[in-house]
Formats: sequence, C-alpha cells, structure tokens
Amino acid sequence: MSSGFHSPGRPEDLPHPEVLWSLGALKVALCAGVGSPWSERRRIADDGVLLVGDGGGEWWRLARVEGGRYLLAGWDGACDTDNPFLPPANPYADAPEWLPWEWIARLEGEEPIGFVYWWEDGAWARSPYHDQVGEDGLGMRLSAFVSPEEAALDLVDLVNEVVSVTGEQGPDEGDDPFDDLGERIYTLAKHIAGGGAPYFGFLDPMPFDTAAAANVLRAAGITGYGRPAAPLPAGTEKPAERGRTRVLNDQEWSILVESVMRAATERPRPVPGETEPLRELGDFLRGLAAEHGGEVIYTITGGNSQSQSTLADAGGNRIPVQPRGHHDHELRRAEGHPEHGMWFFLRARATPDAVEVDRAYDHRPGWSTESALGVGVWVGDVAAEMARRTPEWRPDWTWLLDEETAYDPPADPFVRPA
Repeated sequence: MSSGFHSPGRPEDLPHPEVLWSLGALKVALCAGVGSPWSERRRIADDGVLLVGDGGGEWWRLARVEGGRYLLAGWDGACDTDNPFLPPANPYADAPEWLPWEWIARLEGEEPIGFVYWWEDGAWARSPYHDQVGEDGLGMRLSAFVSPEEAALDLVDLVNEVVSVTGEQGPDEGDDPFDDLGERIYTLAKHIAGGGAPYFGFLDPMPFDTAAAANVLRAAGITGYGRPAAPLPAGTEKPAERGRTRVLNDQEWSILVESVMRAATERPRPVPGETEPLRELGDFLRGLAAEHGGEVIYTITGGNSQSQSTLADAGGNRIPVQPRGHHDHELRRAEGHPEHGMWFFLRARATPDAVEVDRAYDHRPGWSTESALGVGVWVGDVAAEMARRTPEWRPDWTWLLDEETAYDPPADPFVRPA
C-alpha cells in the first residue's frame, strides 16, 4: 500500500475523482488489450460505472452521479468495517441524501462492501469509524490509481506478468526497442490523467488488442474516444434505515439466535431417503470403526456458506482422518426437502455393522460439536435456510432473524416483543 494512505483511509488520501476515473479506465483498457482472464471484474459496466477488481473478490467501483458528484465503494480482504467479530460500522451514517440508493441496494446484493466515500463540492467525505476499525481497505485498492507514478508501477507489473505467463515477445524486445518500459507507461498514464488522448503504439511488439482497449476507453469517455454514459440518477431521500448503526455484530447476533436454538425443540420429520453421499459416508465410517475400537462418531455443523465436521472414537478422541471424496454440503443438499428444509446438525454413529444417523433442523442438540468461535451456524445461513422453508416448517424463534434484531436486540430473546 502507498505510504500516502492512512489506515483506515481518509478522504484527503484520495485525488480528484477524474484522476481515479482516468487511471482506473486505463488499467481496465490495458487488461482488455492483453486479454486478461478477469475481464468481468475489470470493465465499464452497462450502467456506466467503472469496476476495477481482481480474481480474488477484491474490488472498487467509481460511479458518476448527477450534479458532478461521485460515489466510490469497494472491498478488500483486510477490511475491518465488515468484520463479524468487531462492533458494526455503518458506512452510510453520515451519507448525503443524493447517493444513488437503489444502485447501492443492488450492489449490496452482489458484493460485500468495506468502504464508501463520496465526492461533492470539491472534496471527498465518508462516515466516521469507531476506534476498532484499523483498516477499511481504501489504500489496498486505490493506491495504484492516485497518480501517474503509482499507476505506472502497477501497469508495468501487468505487462511484465503477461509476457512472463504467455512467453510472448515483450514491448521492449522489438526491432526498435526502447530503454525504459516504465517511462513509456508513466508518460501514457500522465497523459491520460491530464485529459489527453491515449496511445498504445509502443505495445505493438506484443500481442495487444487495440480495438478492445479502445472500446473500454470509449465507454469511459476518455478524451479522443467518446463520452461516458449518463451519470447515475441522484437519490432524493436517504432511507431511514441507512442512518442507523447495528448494535450487534454478526457473531453476537449468531450467539443470540443460538442461545434460543439450544433450548428449542425439534419438530418431527420424515427421515430422508437414502442418498449416494450418505451411502458413501456410511461405508467409510463402518470401515473406520473396525480400526478404532468398534465405534466412531462423525458430526457435522453446516450452513450454506460454511461447514465444519469432527470425527472421533467412542471415547471422544479425535481421529485425524477425513472421508475421501465426501463433501458435507453435498450430503446436506441431497437430504434437503423443499418444504421441511435442510438440517443444520448431523451425527452419524457407526459400528462395523451399522450406521445410525441423527439430524437437527430446528434446534442445536447437545451432541453437536462446539466451535472454537462460539457459534455453530452463522445467522446469515440460518436466515437463508428459513427463508427457503414453507412457513409451517419455520420454528417459533425465527423472528430473531429479522434485521431489526441486530439494531434493537430484545432484552429476553425467549419472549417475542408484542
């Protein structure tokens, strides 16, 4: 990360939005020209928003908004702002009315968001963070786009990476080589950041799709190629919930829900029919039981996004072996029912001759394995599962999954407010 960025980021760390726009579009254009495999994560979207991402899920977006304003949002794996173990941070607490709220809602349905900054009246701003936010990811994502110098370093790495991976001739290996690739790219970045028309002729010795790069720049409205798409419509009223900050983080909310799940009862269900994943697991466990005192116990705690399992002998001693080719989530899905739902907890007790299986859909049983994090199934996974079940198969405690619980937790989670 550039030494010019604070941790967490500050508005004054950022350059003028047109610099970010130009240098970001140049990166996307070069990626298109060299045939980057991450084109879906580096593009000008249909709505005219600039997206610069990588293959690891980290990204930033810059959107033009009516009135000469901009919205910058992004996420990096180092973000503390969405850490489920820290106090919640609300990036919209001090956000202005004009942010494109409908666009933001769509984005939140696609991506985790770690930082949100906005540009108005010649300055960047963001909502304040609490003291436990040590990093918001701004510098991690934007440091290569704040100046032509920083951009040149990043783009040289991109070109050299392409040459090393493809084995193709690099731009400094032709009949008329130049001394410094970095100087050429720096000059290009400086030209672009200053509003000049781009040129890619010096890249000719290497395979480069100039038309693809030009299409990106045309969509971005870079000088000499075209005009950008119309800016996003400005919002007219900030939704009331955007100004609120959650009281509970995801871990605290999950623990609250789980405290009720531990005391809940299980509604009887038909036993799932035999499936191939269960047959394979049973065969494995029966064979293992013969080697470990005649009985082994395999327990699974699972949701959509995470799953953990343990294997132990009858005495509770862990067995450091995992079923080959077996995936807990495949078993969970295979046993799922469109109305009854999928279990969260499963226990398979095996002897050399038989396998007995217990399942829990509505409560956390005493035989389930404790997690080092103090949470069996995260609240997001519980909510997603309950949303798929038909209403009559949802336990009484599902009201705790309403988003309002995280903002205004009940004094007694066992009593639903009137």
